[in-house]
Amino acid sequence: MDPVRLWLGTYPSSDDAPEQPSGVRRVDLLPDGTLVDRGTAAELPHASWVELHPAGRTLWATSETPDGLVVAYDVDGDTLTEVARLAAGGDYPCHLAIVAGPHDGALLVSNYGSGTLTVVPLDADGRPTGDGVTHVHLGSGPNPDRQGEAHVHSAWELPGGASAWVADLGTDELRRYSLRPSGAEGEVRVEADGIGARVTPGSGPRHVAVHPDGVAFVVGELDSRVTTFVLDADGAGVAVGEQAACTTPPSERGSYPAHVSLSADGTRLHVTVRGPDVLATFAVERDAEGRPTVLRHLADTPLGASWPRHHALVAQVGADGAVTSGEGGDLVLVASQGDACLVAVRVAEDGSGEVVGRLDLPVKPSCVVVA
Repeated sequence: MDPVRLWLGTYPSSDDAPEQPSGVRRVDLLPDGTLVDRGTAAELPHASWVELHPAGRTLWATSETPDGLVVAYDVDGDTLTEVARLAAGGDYPCHLAIVAGPHDGALLVSNYGSGTLTVVPLDADGRPTGDGVTHVHLGSGPNPDRQGEAHVHSAWELPGGASAWVADLGTDELRRYSLRPSGAEGEVRVEADGIGARVTPGSGPRHVAVHPDGVAFVVGELDSRVTTFVLDADGAGVAVGEQAACTTPPSERGSYPAHVSLSADGTRLHVTVRGPDVLATFAVERDAEGRPTVLRHLADTPLGASWPRHHALVAQVGADGAVTSGEGGDLVLVASQGDACLVAVRVAEDGSGEVVGRLDLPVKPSCVVVA
């Protein structure tokens, strides 16, 4: 079995020395579960988020800086070659999403600092076919320190491919964008289409996990809770439940969920929570109407590493920790920004987790993508 190739988004190793090199990093996951650092694949300041096009031939990365950039790389095995560099359309781009829509799709760039969303049209290989169009969000929330203005944090395609949600941490809204054919061959038009849903004021929506059966789970960075929404065909959501993102008490730094994801079969939900520094796992169960809306907390796995940011589900793993293609639990790779390491967690089917590997790095990982 060949190694699993991973691409990492990173920050410089020291907050006091932002000029230190960072960039897109490559790591291999060996069949026995060992993580091996393969070094920097492409230098880019504050390359905090990376996104691989579904075709596998283009990798995009943000440069999370004032007047930010997004950069496209051609993927040739282990090698990245820059093919395009565009303005992000705002400050501090922190998240990228590729939506398919009815045709080739588009890149959605979330700019946290300026509260803007930029849409870049893509071809079938994931390369840009034109300049980006920027949408400006306006508004604020009740938290004066974090919600004085709009802060676009992430974008997520909804089931059916007709619309997307954009999480605005500053305004407590999930803004809805429609995905429609543009009239040009192979292009999709992305247009602002009102509010898809609102969360509890002061929640600060950050990331979303979308279940294919029409349910969305939204983590609030500021209230450390998960809100469950039932979606309709037009991309509007109705909240049907809310609960704590983990059961571990906050640390002195607080409790701040970072990323949320679903297992491949949609029966488990994972949340990385900064402060408590745990991976929380929930069972996703059906309600009386057959919808996957019920979350039952299973376990919090202590990571032994601080400020866990993004995570990725790599593959199913056997009882011995080896990567397999059969039935089993989830292997979750967690980017620990605080301790500059990548942590591998084996989560069993009952939700119990065990740290089975750790890779220390010379940079702070912030995003993990499986090739």
